[in-house]
Amino acid sequence: MKTNYLFAAFFLLSLSLSFTSFSQNITQRGPNNPGVPTIVQVSAKDSLYVMREHVVLQLANEQINNDLLFFKAYLLTGPQQNRYSNSRVLHIELQDTDGTTVKKQFHEIVNGMVAGNIIVPKRTKEGNYTVKAYTQWMKNYSDTPYTQKHIQIGDAFDDTNIAPKNTITILPEGGTFLQGYKNKIAFQIPSQLVSNDGTLGTIIDSQDNTIIKVQDYDAGSGIAFLEPKNGERYFLKLDNGTTYPLPNSEDQGHLLRINNIAPAIASIQVVRTEKAQKTPLKLVGTLRGVPYFEKKINFTKNSADIKLDKEKIPRGILQLQLIDLEGNLIAKRPIWIEGQSLQITMDQVASTDNEVTYKVKVTDQKNKPVKTEVALSIISEGDKSTSIKETDLFSSLSQERNATTERNRRFLQDMRVLIAHQDNGTEASIMTDNITYPIQKGLRVIGYAYDLNNKLLINTPVQVMFTNENGISIEETTTDANGVLRVDNIQIDGETTLVCRTKADDTKSRLVQLERIEDAFYVDPEKEKARIKEAKRGSKKERNVSQEEKELAVKPFDTSGTLVLYEVPLTGKKTKEAPPTETPSVYGVKPPKHRIIYQDPDKPKQVGELLLRIPGVIVSGLGDISPTVSIPRASGSPLFVVDGFPITQASNGFGNSFTGGILSSAPRSNLNDLLAVVNYSDIQRIEVLIGPDAAIYGSRGAGGVIAVYTRFAEDTFIPRKNAQLEFQGYEPVVAFEEYQQNLSKRERENAAVLYWNPSIETNENGEAMITLPITDTTKPLKVKATTINQKGNVGILQTSLN
Repeated sequence: MKTNYLFAAFFLLSLSLSFTSFSQNITQRGPNNPGVPTIVQVSAKDSLYVMREHVVLQLANEQINNDLLFFKAYLLTGPQQNRYSNSRVLHIELQDTDGTTVKKQFHEIVNGMVAGNIIVPKRTKEGNYTVKAYTQWMKNYSDTPYTQKHIQIGDAFDDTNIAPKNTITILPEGGTFLQGYKNKIAFQIPSQLVSNDGTLGTIIDSQDNTIIKVQDYDAGSGIAFLEPKNGERYFLKLDNGTTYPLPNSEDQGHLLRINNIAPAIASIQVVRTEKAQKTPLKLVGTLRGVPYFEKKINFTKNSADIKLDKEKIPRGILQLQLIDLEGNLIAKRPIWIEGQSLQITMDQVASTDNEVTYKVKVTDQKNKPVKTEVALSIISEGDKSTSIKETDLFSSLSQERNATTERNRRFLQDMRVLIAHQDNGTEASIMTDNITYPIQKGLRVIGYAYDLNNKLLINTPVQVMFTNENGISIEETTTDANGVLRVDNIQIDGETTLVCRTKADDTKSRLVQLERIEDAFYVDPEKEKARIKEAKRGSKKERNVSQEEKELAVKPFDTSGTLVLYEVPLTGKKTKEAPPTETPSVYGVKPPKHRIIYQDPDKPKQVGELLLRIPGVIVSGLGDISPTVSIPRASGSPLFVVDGFPITQASNGFGNSFTGGILSSAPRSNLNDLLAVVNYSDIQRIEVLIGPDAAIYGSRGAGGVIAVYTRFAEDTFIPRKNAQLEFQGYEPVVAFEEYQQNLSKRERENAAVLYWNPSIETNENGEAMITLPITDTTKPLKVKATTINQKGNVGILQTSLN
């Protein structure tokens, strides 16, 4: 059944035509053609199956003393786990041991990868923390969608919340312990309890008779084989005399035996006791919830041998489950699938008195060069540095290849997986037919929209203005019947200020404030009814706007053609003098009085008319679609600045309008760029800066600066800050070199991370050169390099530098 379903899923994935269906459109960018989207219309369940995503994290260091943690994330998608992602947003959360989120960040996914950093908030307490990484799409699955990594902040290390180091683990293979059969049992004890002779302890019976010693294979982990007798109890006796009971043996049931030492084939044996029920059974293998293997068990004399082709399964932990036809679990066993791995080497090729040059090379299993991107870190391992053991796609290759044979390496990895994942339970299948969380192509702003009279705005056009250090731009949208304002697919970096407004006769009705919806994909029906009633009766009840809105994100949008330029009536009436209170000029630079014009708050004039009243400013084409502004005395197109924030300048600096049949030689700026950002009735004054006055804006001010200031809070005017929110976009990436330069000498000397480069690109020969400064540290240096190419092949290097 599942085999046919798997084939159908792959068939759907390969199609490039659309089916008539009540489902969503999915844009797929596969590894073979990442730039060309293929539109496939499939059911929700098919979409969840073929587009399942998984995140793999590499941290530059698991312990930090400062305020920055560097990481590289790889996104793997689909049944074959290729490195690409339909999602464009990666969510990163830093949580303490209580599960409280200390920091949440958003990062943009490019080519199935993210290279970023986590800025730890100031005054964060020392201790153990968890880094969680996930996409919005991953939250559709019933099993845990998060990728987790444990880190240590500060020097105070406490591993009790990371791994049960003080507990004893005893796990029979498959979860069954049968009398009269040889059973494989995995053991794990704290490494400090390993005896001097290299054993974990001794298996004894109830009479204290020694049965067999358990060899230590890997820092407190071992394997032993035992054939229990009917009615006998067995114990693990440690070197200190403490005993721990083994599970009670059974006289009927099934054994699931697996030999996973061979590189391509896993040998599986299913054994059935004479007393066991002779019901039909099947063996199912799933990896991250996706079925890859299913085999009906055909017994011959109560035994069945099965060969599992591991080369057809992507890299990861495959959960094998022996079940009956009703889905009841009989036995289970996790095994490690190596997949098509890559080899990374790092060799010194040159050196001077100050630096050393290394060649990083990536090859496949046939020793052919691989062009890919490598993330590489070098850390200094001090006495307080503690390694946190976790099993992920990089873990099986964490041993140096020259330290042991490949056969022994696979044996150790199989033992680690058996111990770490035997009790993780059955992987959840995709049971839902609905997609709750769509593929996220960008960040989102969503909330209930109110004016400053606390009136809910239903089906109301709203203009959203975005302001950050890069300038100002706008987007136009309309609230829905519930008064909800949405802006989707936002792409912007860093902190941004959001201001919303709508059409109205007064500023208090014109400015819009948002009350954030906590869960953007669930709205409480009862709360909706209450809000609609409130809107109909025009409630003036005061509300407290949540400060958590800062987590939202915004992005400038192209607004050309979205606003209509009003006709400007020209009159000879003089505007009012300056009000007693006004917005201060930016940096205290104020031009001469004749280059300042004030708006009349009682009878406000259009922007074009105000500019015409300033000597030296030319406004052309006021009746045209694209009027322009120029300052002949300056050399370039004027720069518009609103309340200190520059608006994007025209690239060529010349407008297209004509004056008297002759194209004006003065560079111009399109007046619509200013009209799209500020309403003429909100203007307090306009200042024109020329020459030295405009020098504070650098080369952008060479063509002069038209600085627009909006009104301060007085009488009928409301301050803009009452309707503005601060939001966080994609987390800006801090380059490692910049980070190091900002450290003090002492911080640099004590820093654990000496080198980090998440994007080392190998050439056609699979090679890349890196140059490292020579350090005078006497501490051992640990190198870790990882890569996952577009086919999902994984490579890792972990070694030490002399």
